[in-house]
Amino acid sequence: MKKRQTHSLERKNVKFGRLAYEALPEMWTFQLLSAALLAVPASLFRLMISAVAATAGGAITSADLEALFLSWRFPVMLLLGILLVFLYTAIELFAQIHLAGDILRGEPSGIFRKIRGGFRSLRRFLSPEGAVILLYIFIAVPLCGMGFSIELTKNFYIPNFIMDVVYNTPPYLAAYGAVIVFLVWFGFRSFFTLHAVLLDDLTPAEGRKRSFRIVK
Repeated sequence: MKKRQTHSLERKNVKFGRLAYEALPEMWTFQLLSAALLAVPASLFRLMISAVAATAGGAITSADLEALFLSWRFPVMLLLGILLVFLYTAIELFAQIHLAGDILRGEPSGIFRKIRGGFRSLRRFLSPEGAVILLYIFIAVPLCGMGFSIELTKNFYIPNFIMDVVYNTPPYLAAYGAVIVFLVWFGFRSFFTLHAVLLDDLTPAEGRKRSFRIVK
């Protein structure tokens, strides 16, 4: 019995040592390298979006929004924006989860292999349930502060002039509070959805259900 306890303690020490001296430095290095790799293509996408918007002539204001939505510029800008968000999600979020999975399993990992895995994982979210999860990451997480975020949208917020109307109108305020409470509840219950989809090869719907069971 004593021998078994000693063996178990040694296994825990090894796992802690790997976490402290191998896993954390490896993850920090991955974040630095992935941020450097992301900088160039992300800047190019932003320049293309700005160039398309500039073809309207001058700065775009709220008075020009209707004309923008009805022109060819809006679908082009929307497509570029979606590709930019996918770029951040694949590199910043999905690839890092794949890296964490390899570290926990003691398998070899490499930054380019994990990034390729991140892009391949985007296909798993090409469904209605997957689209809801991606929208939650892009929009809801910054608003309610519950879940995983990407650098591109982590500072997203509702404009102050809209929030002033919400705060001064009780029905809007009640509806806004209810939505935020729901988003926090949903984000908490869905915390392990991405891990289930990326590491256990489940569908987004199956991953969400498993996450709900784990949290419960």
